[in-house]
Formats: sequence, C-alpha cells, structure tokens
Amino acid sequence: SSQLGLTGQWSSVKKAYAAANRLLGDIIKVTPSSKVTGDLAQFIVANNLTEQEVIDKAETLSFPKSVIEYFQGYLGIPPFGFPEPLRSRVIKGRTIEGTNGLSMFEGRPGADLEP
Repeated sequence: SSQLGLTGQWSSVKKAYAAANRLLGDIIKVTPSSKVTGDLAQFIVANNLTEQEVIDKAETLSFPKSVIEYFQGYLGIPPFGFPEPLRSRVIKGRTIEGTNGLSMFEGRPGADLEP
C-alpha cells in the first residue's frame, strides 16, 4: 500500500477489499486469489473509484495485471462463473500471449496451451 501512496488509508482499503470481493464474484480466498482481491482494492482506493465506477469504466481503466489475468481465467473458473459485464469489459481487446488469440481460458488454464 505504501508503494502506491496509500499510507494512512488502511480504513479505505479495507472497505474497498469488500467491494473488490463483490466485483470478483465473492471468490474463495487462497494466496493468488486474495492477492487479486487486494490488488483490486488498492486500485479502487488509488483511483478514487466506486464499485459502480469500476464496472462502468472497466473498458478504459488500466487494471493491475493480476486482475486482468484473473478475468482471463489464469486462476481457473470460479464455481459460479465470472461476474458480467465486468469480465467482458476488462478483457475486451486483450489476448493471452502464446494462445493464438484467445482472450480467456475456458476450463483449466493450461488445457489450451501447446505442450
């Protein structure tokens, strides 16, 4: 947080973590998914965004790489799927390197990669 200039804004980051969790689909928290949630929370605070603004402006925001990769399926597919329209807006125009133009993984992330 301090590297992002958020020192002294811990209360705001905690509230944004709850918003980030909702935006990501209330995912199970393990190390990679909790990092994605924390990255999005800090992004929300650093950019002074509301939860609705994240959805509305998603196509033009410069999200952290971890958030983009989450929505592309790098961590797998959440049990209840990805929240829309946020996912479609975040990955719009983006492709996954080395996949012949895939914008998101379907199923297990490594299943679409060449051996």
